[in-house]
Amino acid sequence: SEKVDAQFYHYMLPRANKNAFLLAKIGDWENLSLLPGKANIYFNQTIVGSTSIDPSIMTDTMEVTLGRDQAIISTRKKISEELKKVGLGKRNLKTLTFEIEIRNNSKASINLTLEDQIPVTANEEIEIQLVDSNGAGFNEVTGKLTWELVLKPGQKSTIQFSYSVEHD
Repeated sequence: SEKVDAQFYHYMLPRANKNAFLLAKIGDWENLSLLPGKANIYFNQTIVGSTSIDPSIMTDTMEVTLGRDQAIISTRKKISEELKKVGLGKRNLKTLTFEIEIRNNSKASINLTLEDQIPVTANEEIEIQLVDSNGAGFNEVTGKLTWELVLKPGQKSTIQFSYSVEHD
C-alpha cells in the first residue's frame, strides 16, 4: 500500500462514450518498486475499481485510470451536412459539421482532454480536409482532434468542428 501524489485530469471521447474518465498522472513512480499485476484503486477512501500496473513502461509519468466520472457528461451530434457539385465533372463535395456539448455537473473545476476524429484516407481520389477545428490540435496522419479545456463547476461548453470530403 502506497500513498502517492498525482495530477488528475479527465479524458473524453464523445463519439464512443458520453461520460468522461478520470485519470491520474503519477510522476517519480520508478522509486515505488512496483511489480507487474492488478492493483485496486482507492479514491477518497472508496474503492473505484482495479487497473493493471506495468513497470516495464518506458515513460517518466505513469497514467492510471480511476474509472468513469458520471458528473461529466456530453452529447455529440451532426448539425449540418451540405452536398455540392464541384467543377464540370462528377465530383461531390460534402461538408459535415458536428457539435459537442460538455457539462461539468461536479462541484470542482476540471481539466479535460477532449478528443474526436475526422476520417483519413489513402485513396488519392478522395480528398478530406479539416474546415474548422475550433482551436483543436490536429494530427493529419490519424485525423485526431484534441482540445484541452478547463471547466468550472456547473459550466457548459460547446465545440463545433467541420470537415469536407471530395470524391467522385
